[in-house]
Amino acid sequence: VGCVLLFQYGYSGMTMRQIAARLEIKAASLYYHFPSKQDILFDLMRRTATDLLEVYREVLRREKNFVH
Repeated sequence: VGCVLLFQYGYSGMTMRQIAARLEIKAASLYYHFPSKQDILFDLMRRTATDLLEVYREVLRREKNFVH
């Protein structure tokens, strides 16, 4: 949800209330887990970096096992 709104509205245009509404939860519940938009952005960045690193490691593992 955060990614969709981020791409749709940009960081400045995205609000915590919009995110909560899309998740069908109260804004207070969202703030409990993420005190700010910045925290959501950092979590999205961390998750994306982790996913990319996993793909990179898999590619390296496959290349290492590849027999010419």
